[in-house]
Amino acid sequence: MIEDRLRGLKLRVPVKGVRARLIPTDEELEQCRDLGRQLARHLTGNIEKRVISMSELLAQEPTHA
Repeated sequence: MIEDRLRGLKLRVPVKGVRARLIPTDEELEQCRDLGRQLARHLTGNIEKRVISMSELLAQEPTHA
């Protein structure tokens, strides 16, 4: 829901979000912490350089039937 809200405000979402329950598991909490670290790196300009392959991009595109 947060990603949708950010996109609605015309903001680019720099990292993939996390799905978590109302009462998150330990694994979900760790995913949230990792998301926070990634977001902080992005916002401070300390992001890791990443090369995206064409196959990765194609895998993300929804298929239209």
